[in-house]
Amino acid sequence: MNALSKFADKSYRDGFVQHRVRGGIAYQLQALRTKFGLTQTEFAQRTGKTQTGIDHLESTAHGDASVQDLLDIASGLDVALLVRFVSYPEFLERTADMSVEALQPATVFESLAAPAGVSEKTMSKDDHEELTALRGFVAASGYIRCDNLMCNCGSWHGGHANDRLIEISEYLRSYGVWRGTILDTLRSMLTCVR
Repeated sequence: MNALSKFADKSYRDGFVQHRVRGGIAYQLQALRTKFGLTQTEFAQRTGKTQTGIDHLESTAHGDASVQDLLDIASGLDVALLVRFVSYPEFLERTADMSVEALQPATVFESLAAPAGVSEKTMSKDDHEELTALRGFVAASGYIRCDNLMCNCGSWHGGHANDRLIEISEYLRSYGVWRGTILDTLRSMLTCVR
């Protein structure tokens, strides 16, 4: 029997897709919030939403996320959003893995920091641990996202940026991996572009 045969029934396939999409959005928002270690209130502030709005979006019962909601969240988290119509086999393949890890995409900064041709999903366990440690080091260094409404550059700023950059450089040098790429990325992150 073909795995798609039950999808011949319109009410089954419509219900399946709606359940999988609504659940997928709710579960991915929860996974992203976990990845960044944020409460619903902190997540709401970072994405320009209300805590109640995030609570509704994280509920599979509501399922009222608009594309604009998702775009705002993607922007606030520095991840991309993909919304597209696909065939049922592709839909099933893309939504098969609902693990927390599969629902936590790399941010643009994590992608930029990875060596060319290597994604977070394909890097070695050691490199992944190093990247995780680097994220923690940068976060602990006191850097914050630029929230200057006139600037809106998305850069990271912190007290004594040059001193912090030297600390990060020394930290990276102790590992010797991705030295140039991560340092260049950090410099661009720490420099306001406007």
